[in-house]
Amino acid sequence: MIRGADFKGELPGIDSRLLPENNAERAVNCEFKYNTLRAFQGLEPVSANLTPLTPKSIYLYENQHWFSFSRDTFIVKSPVEQDEFRRIYFTNSEGAQVTSNLIALGTGVMPELAYSLGVPQPAAVIVNSVIDSGGDPDDFSDDETRFYTMTYVTEYGEEGAAAEASNSATLRSPNDTVDITLPNLTTNTSNVVAKRIYRTSGSTGEFFFVAEVPLSTTTFIDNVPGDQLGEVLATANFFPPPEFMTGLTLMANGIAAGYVGNQIAFSEPFQLHAYPPEYSRSTEYDIVGIAATRTSLVVGTEGNPYVFTGVSPDSMTEDRLPLQQACVSAQSMVAIGDIVIYASPDGLVGVSPGGARLITETILSKQAWAEFQPETIRAYHYEGKYIAFYGDVGGFVFDLRNNDFVRLDFYASAGYSDTRTDTLYLVVDGNLFAWDSANETLNYVWRSKRFEGSNRRELYLRVIADNLNLVNIKIWVDDRLILNQRGLPDSPIRIPPVRGRAWQYELSGKTQITDIVMTDNVQQL
Repeated sequence: MIRGADFKGELPGIDSRLLPENNAERAVNCEFKYNTLRAFQGLEPVSANLTPLTPKSIYLYENQHWFSFSRDTFIVKSPVEQDEFRRIYFTNSEGAQVTSNLIALGTGVMPELAYSLGVPQPAAVIVNSVIDSGGDPDDFSDDETRFYTMTYVTEYGEEGAAAEASNSATLRSPNDTVDITLPNLTTNTSNVVAKRIYRTSGSTGEFFFVAEVPLSTTTFIDNVPGDQLGEVLATANFFPPPEFMTGLTLMANGIAAGYVGNQIAFSEPFQLHAYPPEYSRSTEYDIVGIAATRTSLVVGTEGNPYVFTGVSPDSMTEDRLPLQQACVSAQSMVAIGDIVIYASPDGLVGVSPGGARLITETILSKQAWAEFQPETIRAYHYEGKYIAFYGDVGGFVFDLRNNDFVRLDFYASAGYSDTRTDTLYLVVDGNLFAWDSANETLNYVWRSKRFEGSNRRELYLRVIADNLNLVNIKIWVDDRLILNQRGLPDSPIRIPPVRGRAWQYELSGKTQITDIVMTDNVQQL
């Protein structure tokens, strides 16, 4: 007797003859809820105005507006609670950028506009000269020596790194004032709207706030008394992200991370425009991709993976894991709970608090894995499953819970997993769809292993399904097709009387199948 029940997915690295009885030689669009064979629900169209170029990345903004990008783009939402600007930060080959509700929305492809991420450091120093009030030049008790600096400020209130300190200005009397000349910003791609002036006071060497002036202001008379100075300068090292930084990812505690080359850059907490250079770390190999879990940042490199852990960017600890498995696709890195999965040359790697391992080692050989063009994989998380697409050809689903591996017969160029509604959105042929959401299912194909015996003969067949009229079945004996039938009766049917050493069957269609039995004894049915 040959029986199919408790259906399972493929084990592509294992010869069909050696498969466990319930695994498939080929499984396409299959889902195995309750151990039955069924198909995923189809793709439900979603209205969206996407880029006319092939979308590579999409993002659902404020639960109603679709952003789309023709480049691979890494997107994070502002970690600031109740951010009045609803800022979105992203990196791609055009650099690091930020957009908001002030500029992103419109009737065309969104976001309509974005600014460069980060606030530039003033390129020139403040020039100052003391205006003598006519005090006693021989009374040194009230003399004061000051230094000045300034910062730029954006419309979002983001403040950048300070300019180099000015030359000293010595006041001989408390009534003296200082004439300040402020440098201009020649190119403004960061939405800078103001300048903030700071000066030293006393012997501490710290800079205190003097005044904020519009960006166009080039001169200022400092007559602010010392007891009316404001807060201490806190952004002296708030530099923009490194040039060409990509892979923007949000960690716990409002810390953002990105990379360029073998350098990881960490932002100030909740200040995604500021990347102090002293927070940067390096890895032995160039970085390919990063992904954050609830407690750490996993870094996939051209060699070993790393894990960075910490609650503050200035106290990150790093762990170079011993697994020599390179990451070959930044878009393949997906965090599913406390595990990060990425594509390596040998299969899928899982990095968790327990370490790193090749999680597909028992189901995929290196040769079988090469078919899926791992360097092209872009993947997403959906209900505990790793949903991946490769090579403009197709996709696959890997279920971490039971190691089920199933192929998909379509390709998606972009995707977005909406945790709020537990919906995976996919872009197929330039159009947006909700995955596994349509009323009608996809068509599945499930081909059994090769059942080999000594000149066996199976004469009778019975299938248990929701709708037998929608069942398609094929049977091969020694690689010769002996039955190809659509629709079955609710009773056993007789198979053509053929003897053979190797038997194999294939089920396809849309209806759910619970059981299939082939036997030479009708009573067994």
